[in-house]
Amino acid sequence: MDVSIVNNDFYLSGMAALIGDIDKQLMVMLRDGRTFIAFLRSLDQFGNLVLHQAFERIIVGQQYADIPRVYPTYRRRWFYLFVVCLAQISNAFIWINFSPIANLGVEYYKVNYDAINWLSLMYMIVTIPFTLPSTWLIDKLGVRVGMYIGVWMNAIGSVIRCFSVLASIGTQGRFVILMFGQFICALAQTFILFIPTKFSFVWFSEKQRSLANAIAIGSNFFGILLGSILSPIIAPDTSKIPLLLYLSVIPALLAGILSLGMRSAEPPTPSCKAVVHIRQPFLLSLKRLCRSKSYVVLFIGCGIAIGCFNALSTLVEQMMCPFGYDNVTLGICLGFFIGAGSLGSLVFGYFADRTGKLEEISKILYTASSVAYILLVLFIINRVPRYFIYFAFAFVGFVSLPLSPISMDLCLECVYPIPEATAIGINVMASQIIGILMVVIFPKFGRPLNEYEMSIETCSKDSTDKIVVLNYSTPLYIMAFIMVLMDRLPYELLFSIATHLDSPKDLCSLSRVSSVFLSVSRDDRIWKRLCYRLYNVNPPLDELKQNFYNLFTKILVPYGRYLGYWKSNEMYYGGLIVVHLKISDGTIIGE
Repeated sequence: MDVSIVNNDFYLSGMAALIGDIDKQLMVMLRDGRTFIAFLRSLDQFGNLVLHQAFERIIVGQQYADIPRVYPTYRRRWFYLFVVCLAQISNAFIWINFSPIANLGVEYYKVNYDAINWLSLMYMIVTIPFTLPSTWLIDKLGVRVGMYIGVWMNAIGSVIRCFSVLASIGTQGRFVILMFGQFICALAQTFILFIPTKFSFVWFSEKQRSLANAIAIGSNFFGILLGSILSPIIAPDTSKIPLLLYLSVIPALLAGILSLGMRSAEPPTPSCKAVVHIRQPFLLSLKRLCRSKSYVVLFIGCGIAIGCFNALSTLVEQMMCPFGYDNVTLGICLGFFIGAGSLGSLVFGYFADRTGKLEEISKILYTASSVAYILLVLFIINRVPRYFIYFAFAFVGFVSLPLSPISMDLCLECVYPIPEATAIGINVMASQIIGILMVVIFPKFGRPLNEYEMSIETCSKDSTDKIVVLNYSTPLYIMAFIMVLMDRLPYELLFSIATHLDSPKDLCSLSRVSSVFLSVSRDDRIWKRLCYRLYNVNPPLDELKQNFYNLFTKILVPYGRYLGYWKSNEMYYGGLIVVHLKISDGTIIGE
């Protein structure tokens, strides 16, 4: 790479190492920083990895670059957070509102329990194929466009569901309409569910990010709480199911209207240092996620924790009604479950912000969750007094639901700087897959009721149709066993993550990293002029030279290797770069 001075202008030319079929020579006139950045962006993926702010921060140091030392935040972020939370509440309410009244749904739509379960399964199944497209769109177009798509699809789906109560439509046709509306809402979830983490990362400071993420994700739990409590109250019998569908439209439309007030996808200035760092292209992000052992372990662990929650929320009525619990009791149980979970998310999110000990908090939560699930299963099967049941649900919620935001923060720490929506979207996809397997497989392990259980069950109470009721003791034991199994996995395997930017060695998955040959000028005039032309400041020359060296050895070369612009041989990592600094008469200052 040559830096020359010709007629008081700088010219920058670069040549990658001639290894294999890689032979690229790059030339750009360096009149000011904007020209250089335009040049970098012209290099497609490779150039996009070196953003303006990152280049400034590495070249001249944060205190001299055009990056604020105090990162400002903006008050409108709280309004945006409210819109995100309302969208989460509305979408979750629509997902869960038939689970606490599954027996009424069976009677109203003249279907079986499996068909009602598909209203919940629809959300999980749709997430799997549409996660990657939706996360790509969110990362590509930003939070605002992702919100527009999500909230308005959610509103349209909720309106379509209301047509399923029209008497002029046949019984089978009504349920098809309900499923179609549920599908639209499930498709909206793939946008709504993946926005909170990216939104909190972009708009909130480092000291507020975990709390904002916990509030946004906790809103999803709060929507499930409302659906679990209000559904049995609003629809105590089949005649009130239309009212339940009508009321579910209100928050969906309100979220859509308020989303129009979101004026920008990102704040005018970065909210924290990490926001200005380099970001990786989508396909390369997927490749790195697959190579990260830490992420794969968190992928499984978080997936099982959230999958158990999804299965319990979906099958709770079918699991508990054989033991004599009515719909009102189920609603209260889910209320304690989600309410305590939302509180736990806020509490543990606050401590995570204050202490930064995500790893330790996660260990505590996994251990406590295994104990909580054992207590819940034993209390349900042995029909203990109801206040013990309420306590068990609250305990499970308080220690298991915070695993969702905490694990997502851990994932971002593990794979940074991969885009947030991509990392979280694939993580959520794991939970949906596991949840689907549980919802589909658990009923297969149910057994017919004995004579005593048939005398106390409430599943078919007041029903004019014959409903097949099963005892879910075995599935409950399996769920508790899965959580205990996760807790017993070695913590060194579960939580061996790096809480900082991965080193080039880790990034490129190479066993060794050798030095890159880089010569710099010994003439201070060259450095002073280069810095002044770029930034109009005069930083200490030693710091400037060191940071300039770091730019090539820690950013350009590793990412060039990762993208295939350079290929390593037996001696060198990332190819060989030699920098020649020349002045107009051709004298080589440094080589």
